[in-house]
Amino acid sequence: MKHLLYILLLVTMCLCGCRGKEHTLTDSQSKWRNDTVVNTVFFYMPDTCIIDKDLFMFATNLVDIERIYLDSTINIECYKEWFNNTSSHLYCELYRDRSIEIDSCIEFIRHHLIPEIRRNGTNCTAAIAEAAWLEFGMNQYLASSEFELRALEAGANFLTWWLIENDAWLNFMTNLFPLLEYEICNVTGSSAAYEIPFTFSNISRFRTKCLADSVPNLILAKEPTTNNILGLIEGINSESYSWERDSLTDNIAIYNYKKCAIESLQQWVEIRKGMSDFVDNPNTFNHSTANLIDSISTTLRHILY
Repeated sequence: MKHLLYILLLVTMCLCGCRGKEHTLTDSQSKWRNDTVVNTVFFYMPDTCIIDKDLFMFATNLVDIERIYLDSTINIECYKEWFNNTSSHLYCELYRDRSIEIDSCIEFIRHHLIPEIRRNGTNCTAAIAEAAWLEFGMNQYLASSEFELRALEAGANFLTWWLIENDAWLNFMTNLFPLLEYEICNVTGSSAAYEIPFTFSNISRFRTKCLADSVPNLILAKEPTTNNILGLIEGINSESYSWERDSLTDNIAIYNYKKCAIESLQQWVEIRKGMSDFVDNPNTFNHSTANLIDSISTTLRHILY
């Protein structure tokens, strides 16, 4: 009798477990539709995909960030336009009409769509690059979303500071990314195809963390300083050998990017210092600024050395 009770208890637990899994699976399936989508965006996915049409369009907008870097006239307005277009689709088609949160979209793309691209491309360099551009678009979108949240939470007077801060940051990115692309191409060969978007993606994650961070008061706050990172940016070699002149000559475009990156970084740091006077915890704010600068410095050092 005693053994029978144990067996009944074990069977009951197994049934409950199975029902729990079934319930979770049903919830997950009900969130996404199985639409037939003609794919002209992702090279390493079938031409006809069975995937939620709205989610596919959101992912299409995210990976469109790659197009920005094929455009020689990139500026901060390109980032803003891209973010607004992507947000418009997300909130209209997925959030407003279907009550699907952004977290669910990001989770599906990160754990299903990106691995699917790599799997279909048998993990070749180009397939990894396509997945990396999507990852970058996703992280850049999250960074922009976090900024928008901070701006919405700000009071009327402080909102102006946030808008100026974001413009300075985007201006810095506009000048830093071409430098990173140039340096990565010089040192990595064919792997630059995915190293470039991976590096951009990391910096976008650093930015998101900087905006969202809350450092406990017990942690000694770091004072933001640009000495180290400015030296690393200067260390990017803008010279190349000219066969015509038989000497090293400056790449004017890279030289200008370096000059503008340094100026825009200094502006961003000064703006952040000004903002720290208006926040509840200036030590926390300055600490997150310093952490972001340190993170980018580490990335630069890794590329250079």
